[in-house]
Amino acid sequence: MRKTFTPFRISGALIKLSVSLHFLIIAMNTPVIAQEGSPPIPPPIVEEELQLKDIFFDFTKNNIRSDAESVLRENAETLKKNHNTTVLIEGYSDTRGVETYNMRLGQTRADATKAYLVKLGIDPKRIKTVAKGATIKFSSESTEEAFQLNRRSHLILEPALTPKSPESLSATTDEPRRSTPQALLTSEDLSKALEDELKKLAPKQIIFNPSREMKAGLSQRVGVRISKTLIEDLYTSLKKKRMPQIDKINLVEPMKIDLTGNNFYITPLSQEEQTTAQQEFTDWGWDVIPLKTGIQSLLLSATVRIDSPDFGTESKNYPLYVKAVKVKFNPAYSTINFIKSYWLWIVGIIIVSGMVRWAVKR
Repeated sequence: MRKTFTPFRISGALIKLSVSLHFLIIAMNTPVIAQEGSPPIPPPIVEEELQLKDIFFDFTKNNIRSDAESVLRENAETLKKNHNTTVLIEGYSDTRGVETYNMRLGQTRADATKAYLVKLGIDPKRIKTVAKGATIKFSSESTEEAFQLNRRSHLILEPALTPKSPESLSATTDEPRRSTPQALLTSEDLSKALEDELKKLAPKQIIFNPSREMKAGLSQRVGVRISKTLIEDLYTSLKKKRMPQIDKINLVEPMKIDLTGNNFYITPLSQEEQTTAQQEFTDWGWDVIPLKTGIQSLLLSATVRIDSPDFGTESKNYPLYVKAVKVKFNPAYSTINFIKSYWLWIVGIIIVSGMVRWAVKR
């Protein structure tokens, strides 16, 4: 039987079709909510923090080595891809040599690094240099490997400072000023400030002048003298920095002074911890015996106790001076040391040579 389509049937079909389309549109615009037990939505991909690589130098040199050239080319590409950044170049040397020379050497190394980056197409306005001089920041040992690690240009990538637009400045001035809460003083901030002020006061209040030349195997007295006002002046300098909650901080006696060196045998001749405020000067002393010839280093460090209601009592150790000492060859010491090290071989050679002579005579 043939079906006939009346106007009523056609209008009913159109109504059903429009209703279906309506619900389909609602379903497409409804956000999808993850149901319990469904796989988690993957986190967004975060780019790794950009960093520049350091370059290294030969002893007393500031020329760019071949291995450093490839590193600087890679750093230049990073800077070219990130136009909104600048670079700070810190020039370092190892601990051998006098302080003034090491500062000049650190500056020439930083300047040579900058010149090479400019040669590779980096705008010189994006590059800052600073001399840091002698350091044990990257390795505190007194070996050739440690010296090599400290002879470097350290490159730090920094965001460029963009000036505010006039519109943003005017909008800022129109807003009422709000009092910002005072930042809390952290243990790391206090330790860094204390180290900076201690190094500023050290040249005037700490006398440490070990001999520049020693002989291997021979004992020598090394001493340090500290003024009675060091702790008081150190606390006064901290208060002048106007750090938050600095009034709650106390620097507690006694102070500890250490002398170390990898190729030295060091015997303390005084108490390591002493109170400095009881007399005009307080002396520390050590008996020092060099064990190896060549340029060696002595490190003087101080331990200061900090008392705070927030952090409790903490002891912080700070390196103060690194002194280079030229240890000369001592024939007597070297001979005795050689015999002590190889006495079994020496005895064996004597016995074998004696047996050979005895066999020949027979």
